[in-house]
Amino acid sequence: MTVPRPALKHLLARALLGLGLLVLGLAPAAAASFTASVDHALLSTRETFDYVLSLAGAGEAQAPPDVSGLARDFEIVSRSRRERTDRLDGRPVSVQEWVTTLAPRRPGLFTLPGVTVNGLSSGAVKVQVVPAIGPEETGEQSLFARVDAGDVAPYAQGVVPVVVRVFDGVGIRGGGFASPTAEGGTLTPEGTQRTYVRAIGKRHYTVIEQSYLLQPQKSGRIEIDPVPVAVTLPGRPSQAAVGIANLLGRLPFSTDPGEDLKLTTRPVSIEVKPRPDGAEGWFLPARAVSLTQSWSADPAKAKPGVALTRTLRLKARGAGPNQLPTLPVTEVDGVRQYEDASRTDRITIDGESGAELVQTLSVVPTRAGRITLPAITVGWWNTDAGRQEQVGLPPVVIDVANDASPPVAAGTAGSAGPPAPTAGPDLPEMTGLREMALRHGWLLAATIAVALVGGLGAASVRRRRAARARAESTAAVPAARPARSPHRRATRAPVYADAAAAERALGLACRAGDATAAHAAFLAWLRLSAGDGGAGLRTAPMKAALRDLSLALYGAEGRSWRGRDFLAAFSSEKRARRRVARGARQARIAPLYPTG
Repeated sequence: MTVPRPALKHLLARALLGLGLLVLGLAPAAAASFTASVDHALLSTRETFDYVLSLAGAGEAQAPPDVSGLARDFEIVSRSRRERTDRLDGRPVSVQEWVTTLAPRRPGLFTLPGVTVNGLSSGAVKVQVVPAIGPEETGEQSLFARVDAGDVAPYAQGVVPVVVRVFDGVGIRGGGFASPTAEGGTLTPEGTQRTYVRAIGKRHYTVIEQSYLLQPQKSGRIEIDPVPVAVTLPGRPSQAAVGIANLLGRLPFSTDPGEDLKLTTRPVSIEVKPRPDGAEGWFLPARAVSLTQSWSADPAKAKPGVALTRTLRLKARGAGPNQLPTLPVTEVDGVRQYEDASRTDRITIDGESGAELVQTLSVVPTRAGRITLPAITVGWWNTDAGRQEQVGLPPVVIDVANDASPPVAAGTAGSAGPPAPTAGPDLPEMTGLREMALRHGWLLAATIAVALVGGLGAASVRRRRAARARAESTAAVPAARPARSPHRRATRAPVYADAAAAERALGLACRAGDATAAHAAFLAWLRLSAGDGGAGLRTAPMKAALRDLSLALYGAEGRSWRGRDFLAAFSSEKRARRRVARGARQARIAPLYPTG
């Protein structure tokens, strides 16, 4: 039986409409959620922070939650409410947010308890408050600005909370301040600019505040440079305006544009501690360190030639991202290992600022039998106890079952990565097409068959063109030194002291045509230079060069690689990063009262 084409289209349209209505009818309503967060969790005693309670999917407006219990440890300097739209479970929902600006009364590690609304608990949030460096404000001036830093006695690559504040006791009309800078350290903003009112002595000030995190790059004294502040003072009203205002019982209004005034803050010095004598190996100062792992599949059920993904997570409370070492990959007989990706991030751990390294490895067994991956240990310096300690993972046993397919030969050219995908999609069996023809008509089955055959033909054409292009490229360009396969043996990731050392190793590897060493050095440089214009790639040539390098290592057999081309793209990437870093260091005036 052949279904006419118009009738077939009509039947398909009705089926899709019915399926859509069924899905909509069965989709559950988005559940409400209630969460608590802070805009930054590490601050000094002279900073404030925003405690945000967010209620999503509750429908009608709710009464403000009771946060009076926080007054024991914090001064509640302001409260506000706002609404926005977000997506919850794939649906747009209305979100109500209550923002409470808090000022700590003393240093310490504080837990803000959970709040309950409509039977939902927000959960607890932790913040770390450290003492501030320098004297307190006296309230003797009507308008001034200052920079304060937390007294945390940091090591190099650690984090120090810094805050820039403008105290306005005259009612300025506007202005702004530049981002702070420090020779030998990098500063990044934390949270958004806050505005609140505070009494100091007999004066009341409107305070404009922005928090930062300072990351020292060396030991010794580091000085935060004076921060320029530009403000516009209120104009003086005329005598006529004063008289009219007195008759109406109002404040006088001035048409005078006012006077521009420039202020500067005092410099702030921070002492960065040197490496302790008892520290060993890679120096990782922290208050607590943990190392965990996860696998994409059970290692006890591995098969030869089938890649397993191993994810290692190193977390350090009280450390910075650049202080984390690269985890070693030890050579093991019967298995190939190579690094897929590695990234470091600044995170919050138990209410304190910390860092996390996520390192992903592909583990490919090359034979059947029992294979043992050795233990992994990481040394770190306990800043609380003042001693060297270690954290690690026990050995991992991989039981590789016998498989009918031939095992992967270690060291074979062209076996740089996991088993390559097949050349194209397999055609469905004819019985499947016959069933589709009986149910939906020959037209639909024939369309699918033609599409699959066409896909195979297009894939074959693309492969022939790629092979021809590689042959022409090889004939036109002198052959570079063949890239070493990173899977002839397990490679130990090299450890570099800083980004400059990784860059030197990258240059040597590119000039020697060593693709494996170049790949490892570039990943290390990318991680260690996170503070120099950002960790992401900035230029298209660098992205293309890294893609070519990956294809040379893990792609088809015979792919050539030219280290000189990679170095040229790397130079362009460095120039782009210097422009970004130079722009960030310039004195950009951030507007005061950005939401006013």
